[in-house]
Amino acid sequence: MDSTQDISKVNQLSIAVRYAVRTRSGNGLSIDLEVKKVFLRFYAANKQDATELVNHVTALFFDKNIDLKKKCVGQGYDGDRVMSGLQNNGVQKQRLRLFSLK
Repeated sequence: MDSTQDISKVNQLSIAVRYAVRTRSGNGLSIDLEVKKVFLRFYAANKQDATELVNHVTALFFDKNIDLKKKCVGQGYDGDRVMSGLQNNGVQKQRLRLFSLK
């Protein structure tokens, strides 16, 4: 998740996910692991507070039928206060609480 202003000065939030695809041999042993990244969607970010960002991501994953409790094994954030603010109720803290990814 990242945001930037477009030419009309509207903040655009982009959401992408990184995931792993495991290839198995005939007997079920892992033989290859490929990491992929895919862009999911842009949103106009009217506010850039943690609650709005979490709501956008949660709604998108729900719409795409992605079960984060079963499929998400980690989260990564840059140093931005809104994103990584564990002490200040940032996105990371809200996502940890929402999906119990402690």
